[in-house]
Amino acid sequence: MEELIPIVMFTVIGVVFSLLIYFRYKARREIQETIRIAIQSGQAFDPKMLEELSGTLTNKNGDLRKGVIAIAIGVGVLLFGNLVGEQDVRAPLLALSMFPLLIGVAYCGLWWYGNRQNA
Repeated sequence: MEELIPIVMFTVIGVVFSLLIYFRYKARREIQETIRIAIQSGQAFDPKMLEELSGTLTNKNGDLRKGVIAIAIGVGVLLFGNLVGEQDVRAPLLALSMFPLLIGVAYCGLWWYGNRQNA
């Protein structure tokens, strides 16, 4: 029975990411279909309208948001690793917390660098 716990955990994580990718794909496809129908019907496009349509897919603060979430996950795992009393569990959790923590720092750096380039 204990063997099922990691199997279920990783399966759920895979399903969540698969659904996220699927719905993002579906949203992009619907926007492209809308643009295609508008072009076929002969409607004129101004750059502002195309920017608004593409703006629904991207967020200018998306990197900051992802970075803060990843840092929070990394700090959470780091704190959990420190609170666990067993030494055999503590070191792997501390090492594991570095992945989301550093990814979050990278996202925040990308957001900061992108804002400096646009200013």
